[in-house]
Amino acid sequence: MTESQHVAIYSCGLLASASHPLCDHVPDLLAFLTPRRSWPVLLVLLVAGCDGLLPPRPPIAGRRQAESAEDAPRLDANFESAPSASPQPFGGDWEAWYVHRIGEQVVGLSHVSAATVPVTKLSGDGADDPQEVRFERTQRLLMRTGRVQFNRLVRSVSVETAAGALKRFETETQTGPLRTVVSGTVRGSSVQLKVTGEDAPQPATLESSANPRGEFAVEQALRRNQLSKNQSLRFQVVLPTSRQLGSVVLTSRGQASIPMLDGTFQVHDEFDVQTIDAEGTVVDQWIAWVDSQGSLVRTLRPALRLESLQVDRATAEALFGDHGVQDVHLVVSGDLEFNRRPKQLAFLLPASDDSKEASDESRQEPRPNPSASMAGMQLPTAPLQSLREAPGGLQILVADDAPPAGFSEYQAEPLPADRAATALIDLEHPKVQSAAARFSSLPSEVRVAEIAQYVKNSLSIAAQQPARPASAVLQSGRGGELDHAVVLASLLRKNEVPARIAFGVALPIQRDPSSGSGPLMMKLRPWVTAFVDGRWVVLDALTARRNPVDRLCLTICEGDADVQASWMDVFRRLPEYRIRLMGARYQD
Repeated sequence: MTESQHVAIYSCGLLASASHPLCDHVPDLLAFLTPRRSWPVLLVLLVAGCDGLLPPRPPIAGRRQAESAEDAPRLDANFESAPSASPQPFGGDWEAWYVHRIGEQVVGLSHVSAATVPVTKLSGDGADDPQEVRFERTQRLLMRTGRVQFNRLVRSVSVETAAGALKRFETETQTGPLRTVVSGTVRGSSVQLKVTGEDAPQPATLESSANPRGEFAVEQALRRNQLSKNQSLRFQVVLPTSRQLGSVVLTSRGQASIPMLDGTFQVHDEFDVQTIDAEGTVVDQWIAWVDSQGSLVRTLRPALRLESLQVDRATAEALFGDHGVQDVHLVVSGDLEFNRRPKQLAFLLPASDDSKEASDESRQEPRPNPSASMAGMQLPTAPLQSLREAPGGLQILVADDAPPAGFSEYQAEPLPADRAATALIDLEHPKVQSAAARFSSLPSEVRVAEIAQYVKNSLSIAAQQPARPASAVLQSGRGGELDHAVVLASLLRKNEVPARIAFGVALPIQRDPSSGSGPLMMKLRPWVTAFVDGRWVVLDALTARRNPVDRLCLTICEGDADVQASWMDVFRRLPEYRIRLMGARYQD
């Protein structure tokens, strides 16, 4: 199995929640990798147990010993199928911050809160409760698939009665350009599920014999119930992503002395948590340590070496750092002189998946045919980008001058659709017409530069949401990188300049000081190509730079191509690329 067939998960699952178990969130990750694809995916589970993950701990009274058959938990002794098995009522508003890490590397943070809110006619469902409880969780996780590193943002809201009965919930997952929303409403003994996003399934109804719990079931159970050692609590939960009902088994293991983030040891109650699907299969297991108030202070998923620790907000944000939610990076082998602007870059897309350099003459096996080994992931010719096949793979030259003999250049002719309106490029909207009119009297060469500057100066940067029409972006005055590209293409087309949106990866202007001498990272980005005075040029919608020699084009949306679908397709294909920077020439 090649490296492109392995998925190394830095973190997955919301570490302090039963309704975000591993089984319920790994499908979200696999969903963006596998639709319309056939290559297998292997989840790299780093260890199978927790021995060795925690340093030796001081013994304490009541530390758990090896259990005999008589000590084994009896699940029917404290079975909770409804939201109440004599639990304590909601104990008041609270919030908590967590950092998530593997070993010493922090890979994410979470913020969890619970607050009572008055029941309104819009939110009420006929219940007599004057208040309901609103739980919220925001989680950011740094993840990696092969050589692609990206961020995953999950926002969850769950509304429940003060007694703990689930009323409705919504979970939004943003993974690169992919966005999925799972929402549900409880009506009597049924749960009505709805999923929005690409290739979303039809709405479904889950039938339950009792009122199921929601995403924050474990937090509620720990805060509202006191369990003796080896006592267990079992309750039904909704598993939204897998579109089924499951159950959680929470078992007390007594007290334990555990290390905290600052290196000190604290004594807390230890619990084993299992999530079981509708078929009775254990799909997730983790360990939780809680304080005397039932608040989670630490969790551990042994199979992933993934732990979370409660901290304050400042500590969580400082440890995780500034990782852009929309940032997607591809690791490229090779090196670059930063703070110098290149005028020519030479890349290689190797013909083989082998990780050794193409020049490694110690390999005696014959090289596979380049076109066959790279089927499905050939790079296109593009403005500034010319190609040549060689025995070692596909050679890519990026330069603003004519390539050497033997390289294929971009020779596409403008199409009528390159001047036409689309769903996103809404040329007849008054906002677009008004913005474009100010450039209509300028010569074509000046016009293109002025339009690019206008987009750069008029729009502020915001997190990229699903692509919006140019008029909506202009109306708001802000948008993500794709929004900027859509506006630039729209204003060019309205001024009779053929324009297309392209997607690829771009080199950084300078290396992040925090990365030290780490790998070279190219960022997934959109830009615009425009046909000006008989040739295609590259325009960066964020910087207004023309023909920057710092990027590899992976696809070009010709004419009326679906821009949003192309963006997501490039994101899905990105783990397949094995790109080497072979050399560079600089302007100074």
